[in-house]
Parts: sequence; C-alpha cells; structure tokens
Amino acid sequence: MTTDAEFMDAITEIDRELTGLESEALPSKAELCEQFNKIKPWVQKILPVVEAIPVWGGTLAKVLRLLLMIGSSVCAD
Repeated sequence: MTTDAEFMDAITEIDRELTGLESEALPSKAELCEQFNKIKPWVQKILPVVEAIPVWGGTLAKVLRLLLMIGSSVCAD
C-alpha cells in the first residue's frame, strides 16, 4: 500500500509534469507520449489510494486504469 508521503510525492510529481498542459495548443503525439511516460509510474503509485476512497474511488481508479491502457497503447511505438 502506498504511504501518505508516497501519495503526496506522486501527486506533486504529476502536477509538476502537467503544469502548462492546460494551454489551448494541442501537443504533438510525441509530446503527449513523453508526458505520459513521465507520469505513468506516479499514476500507478496513487491508484491504491484512489481506489480506497469510499463510494467513487473504485470507479475513478477504473477510469485511470483505462486511461493508462490507452496511453500505453498509443505510446507503444
């Protein structure tokens, strides 16, 4: 199980990597895959904590796993 400190480290790293991604310009596939590959291990690290959130955590974890699968498939080149 992920500790609180590991969870917070993962959230901080994800936020740091995704800062600026909210811009209106659509990144290239290469840029998206670079970002995806940087945050994938951090997202995997927070999944057990997200899944443990009562009521909606399990659903949110399923969505995150689906997005990880999509990213892994698209960025497998």
